Amino acid sequence: MTEAASERRVLLADVPHLTAEELVRCFDDDFRNLVTVSIADATRRLTRPVR
Repeated sequence: MTEAASERRVLLADVPHLTAEELVRCFDDDFRNLVTVSIADATRRLTRPVR
């Protein structure tokens, strides 16, 4: 993993504050971001527009 990708790592606490467009860009950076957002979705941490 490159340093740039590690900087784009999404934390569970960050997910509710990101827009859908920002999240999609993060998915491209690192697959683990998709997993983090999936967990946020399962625990109802996503905002309605992103869901």
